[in-house]
Amino acid sequence: MALGLAAALSHANELTKENKDEILKGIKSIIETAAFVPHIDFRQWDTFLEKHRTKIDEANTEEAFTTAVNEGLGEFGFSHIVLLSPKSAQAMREGASVGIGATLRVAPEGLQFLRVLPNSPTQEAGIQVGDTIVEVDGIKNPQSRTPIRGEEGTVVNFKIKSLDGKVRDVQMTRRKFSTVIPESLEWLDDKTAVLSIPTFHHGYNAKRIDELIKEAAKAENLIVDLRFNGGGAVTNMISFMGYFLPSSSKIGAFVGRHDLTRYKKTWGADGDVNTIAFSAEPKMSVSRQGGPVYTGRLAVLIDPNSGSAAEITAAAFRELLHAPVVGEKSAGAVLASVYGKLPHGFELQYPISDYVTIFGRRLEGNGVVPDVEVKDQLRLPGYGDVSVEKARMLLERKRMREVKAAS
Repeated sequence: MALGLAAALSHANELTKENKDEILKGIKSIIETAAFVPHIDFRQWDTFLEKHRTKIDEANTEEAFTTAVNEGLGEFGFSHIVLLSPKSAQAMREGASVGIGATLRVAPEGLQFLRVLPNSPTQEAGIQVGDTIVEVDGIKNPQSRTPIRGEEGTVVNFKIKSLDGKVRDVQMTRRKFSTVIPESLEWLDDKTAVLSIPTFHHGYNAKRIDELIKEAAKAENLIVDLRFNGGGAVTNMISFMGYFLPSSSKIGAFVGRHDLTRYKKTWGADGDVNTIAFSAEPKMSVSRQGGPVYTGRLAVLIDPNSGSAAEITAAAFRELLHAPVVGEKSAGAVLASVYGKLPHGFELQYPISDYVTIFGRRLEGNGVVPDVEVKDQLRLPGYGDVSVEKARMLLERKRMREVKAAS
């Protein structure tokens, strides 16, 4: 008798004990020989692994195993140490993902939708920003995304509460969807524009950015929107900063294993991350490849989903260009990382260095704190964007001060 779709998918992704042991052995090897965060003892992995051993042993699918291992890796308490299943690794390379296509946050009644990705199961189900998942597959008041995750082709059942209080049943089928959102430029008036940069990862379109900056160069005020930008490639970030900062501008320093070793050799003692960064060379610098340059007034928008390269960008613009930062504190996930291959198609993202801004601020675990805080940045259809309006007001005040100073 033919297997049902869900059963067939589960069977195809089963992992044996031998498979899991091989993957765990590979993780241990990478963590103990290649991963680096200053003053972190990666030998703790054995303890964390044992703490989650029961759940790992019981996991017999790629999805369940990945979730269980990541709970163990999460014990380290820092960013960029994540196990990717074969499907997740492939989807990442393709600029895609498998699931329902939404950004969620924990809310009192469950999980609230912050962003609905285009052409995703969530959009097709008619979900709106601000709606809340109050039940998923019988689990009431869910407080994590775990019950929502699953294999491609499987079904998940929700009870969704709208902002008007109405609750409805919604069924979605998990599938692959594109995570690529194009960069955009929106004019608020004849002097002010908003440049939205959704990512510095796969999907970052250098040619499109060049075209948008050419148009944005006409604006007296520019608001760079880095909300929901989880970061990405340092090369893309450096290229983007080149439109705003003079070439060779020093923006900060990555602190790797060699920097710590050199510091110990020079000073005969350990130093904290900030102290090591001060002496680390070379500093990370902006590299301009030609093209348009923006020289007007600048403001930056961030939120808790702004991570990694987006946080570095926001911090650099504030420190070097005095750009006000508006929104909510960023993720504080700023360790540089790479990906290591594991048996059976799995991959491990792991950190290799820390980061400190040129003004001596460590962002990992701290994030970028906005100059003007705007809480609960729900961008509801038909309503204004409070963060954008706050940023526009700040830039207008700056313009007025400049006019007054010149008169």
